[in-house]
Amino acid sequence: MKDLAELHGQCSDLVICDFVCPFEKTRREFNADYLVFVNTINESIYEDTNKFFESPMVFNFEVKHKNSAYYSRMIGDELVRELKKL
Repeated sequence: MKDLAELHGQCSDLVICDFVCPFEKTRREFNADYLVFVNTINESIYEDTNKFFESPMVFNFEVKHKNSAYYSRMIGDELVRELKKL
């Protein structure tokens, strides 16, 4: 995923990746500029993920409820503010 994101990043200013990343070490290695923690379930349907998942300690935004209309606007507004700072 990281290699693909970097490849697309060479052609675009903005790359959005959406994937389950259960390990803190892997999140650090991915080195996202902005991290959204979607924290809407207590357990995955995948038992192996449940056993190993490490909740992120550092993130930019946390989604706590399943409300895509609300959160997509909130995250979008925050990303626009961040981009204006650059």
